[in-house]
Amino acid sequence: MRHHKITEIARKVTDMKHILSISLGSASRDKSVPKEILGEEFLIERRGTEEDEGGPPRD
Repeated sequence: MRHHKITEIARKVTDMKHILSISLGSASRDKSVPKEILGEEFLIERRGTEEDEGGPPRD
């Protein structure tokens, strides 16, 4: 029974569309949220790259 549930979850995840935002900011603020929009499954994700150093100074 457990194998069936894992297979079902894996199928659902692979059928999802993935929206990814890549930020130059901190990875500590990363988030991942599954969302249903107009009957379609999406995985909305934010990933930080820790690349703040070396850029122009912030005011």
